[in-house]
Amino acid sequence: MDSYTNVLQLYPADEEAYQRASWLYHEVLFAFPDAFALNQRWLERHPDDLNVLSDFAEKHFTTGRFAACAERLTALLARPDVQPDVAAGLRVLTIPTLLALRQPAQVPAAIDALLAYVMAQTDDFQVTWSFEGVKHFIGQHDGLAPYQPWLQQFFNAVQAERREALVTGLQAARQAFADKN
Repeated sequence: MDSYTNVLQLYPADEEAYQRASWLYHEVLFAFPDAFALNQRWLERHPDDLNVLSDFAEKHFTTGRFAACAERLTALLARPDVQPDVAAGLRVLTIPTLLALRQPAQVPAAIDALLAYVMAQTDDFQVTWSFEGVKHFIGQHDGLAPYQPWLQQFFNAVQAERREALVTGLQAARQAFADKN
């Protein structure tokens, strides 16, 4: 980890070092404040980096900035230049964000929107986002404790390797959410 941060101090525009450091902080070390700060510094130099803007929305979630996360998700999903796999990841992140904001009544509609989006993709479509940091954060956040088993089912569905399995898993997760609430 130190090697990447050292490289970034010497070469602050080194995208590979940034990506690796960001991934390690967030997805492996679960050092969410460090990941947030790293994203923030990168965006100061690269304010139009769409992939990093998307990652930054996720960093808002894992640092408990739920309202700001929701705002970022809405703004990013309104952009036509967001790649399909990134848009799917943002739509996925919308669901735990709604739960963190204590808006469970909006979750079925968010799942329906995700389902419609996924069904419009090619047969080999899959969500490529890792979500390891998000899942770890959910496991540690008391406010999401009532939803943890369901969120585990939801994220298991999201990680399907084919669109058909993804759709089936999301439909099952939607039904399980409706049954629970």
